[in-house]
Amino acid sequence: MAKAKVAGLTGHAIGRNVTAELEGNILVIRAAIDADSQTSASGKSEVVATTNGNVAVPGTDLKLGLNLYRPA
Repeated sequence: MAKAKVAGLTGHAIGRNVTAELEGNILVIRAAIDADSQTSASGKSEVVATTNGNVAVPGTDLKLGLNLYRPA
């Protein structure tokens, strides 16, 4: 997976407003917490960043699922 920029974030784009990269044996996940959010399907929260399910972590055999949200 190639490096990409998402909302000014560095690393590998792994979802909406979220990037990840390995720094040695540490996984660094970045999300801009002031990014535009979207209302969740249930309408109960505002989603700031998401991987939209489980995704591969670049450079590993690991999977990651992430949702960063605010209660509505």
